[in-house]
Amino acid sequence: MSDLRKAGELESLRYADLAEKANLRERQKVEEFRRSQASRGTLQSGATFMGIARIRAEKTEELILGRIAIRKDLALEFPELGAEHALDALLADLEGLTSLAFKGLYQTPGLQIEGAVGQALRRRDEQEVSRLDAFAHRQIEMLKREIALKLHKKVPSDAVSVVTGGGPAIVNLGTIYGNVQQVIGNVSEGGYQELAELLQQLAKAINDSEALGQERAAYLEQVQFIASQAAQPVETRQPGVVKGLLAGLRAGLADAAHISHILVLVGPALAQHFGFAWPF
Repeated sequence: MSDLRKAGELESLRYADLAEKANLRERQKVEEFRRSQASRGTLQSGATFMGIARIRAEKTEELILGRIAIRKDLALEFPELGAEHALDALLADLEGLTSLAFKGLYQTPGLQIEGAVGQALRRRDEQEVSRLDAFAHRQIEMLKREIALKLHKKVPSDAVSVVTGGGPAIVNLGTIYGNVQQVIGNVSEGGYQELAELLQQLAKAINDSEALGQERAAYLEQVQFIASQAAQPVETRQPGVVKGLLAGLRAGLADAAHISHILVLVGPALAQHFGFAWPF
């Protein structure tokens, strides 16, 4: 058996373990939520079904992030798993996951859904599937850029554990954030004080956003690369790569209002600095 095939089997085993734990957490959350709704006399309400759907969506996001984290880790030792065609195939798998996310969701003993309420909830689920598809696509595109820029490095030995909604994630945020600040300092020393201040605001907002969980490390590394490019002489900069990373940040952080409003200022400043059009 080839090493690549063994890696594929290892990936499947890791994901199976992840899914089993996620499914268990989902069942526990649903049971607790149903007990709460029953105690209020609202077990058969639309709010109950919406709450259960929300729990399912959270689990699906967890599975998407977990599957991508597993692939990112294995791609360190098996570069073929990080090739574009391999990541496209992974995205197809994730789209299959999202398409089935709400299948059988309301076939729960003791709960009945029918009529206009049922139709409305199913339409809402269809919209949620579209959102989850877009979420998976953004995560895969981000991973492609990280691999292309060789940012998918191993976690150093002094990593710390950060607890996220999907469980503990090992990231070295302190070291990464420190590196970003140092590189941004080079931008300031190069005479670009205003741009450096904007990048510093962006990095701090990302670092402080616990809602981003384990994604903070990847976003900070992208800001670090952009800052390192900004500090270089004009002739050695890579504006096309910076533009692509900026587009990824805008897409990935669109729902984080406290960060997206900073990007509204950072975007034009970077466009002017690197000489590409804005908006794009």
